Amino acid sequence: MRIAVTAVVAAGTLGFGSPLSAQRRDTDTLAPAVVQRFVDAANARDIPAMMVTVAPEAVFSVLPSGEVLGAGQESIRGYYAAILARLKPASQ
Repeated sequence: MRIAVTAVVAAGTLGFGSPLSAQRRDTDTLAPAVVQRFVDAANARDIPAMMVTVAPEAVFSVLPSGEVLGAGQESIRGYYAAILARLKPASQ
């Protein structure tokens, strides 16, 4: 079983009205790259690597209901630890 994570990123502006697309960022910190690292770590059953991609104040919730799965790193870690414990080990 593979784990999929869906991320929704809204375009908009930050700070002084500068469009997000105009702001320079390293590609490894853009949402798609961070989400991919989280998914890769989840598929490898590597919780510490998953948590590196999660902000301390992150909230994971179900869309569109808004049901909170975890709020904060420790809560999110516990949520995924319980799920991964029930799965077969990652194939090598």
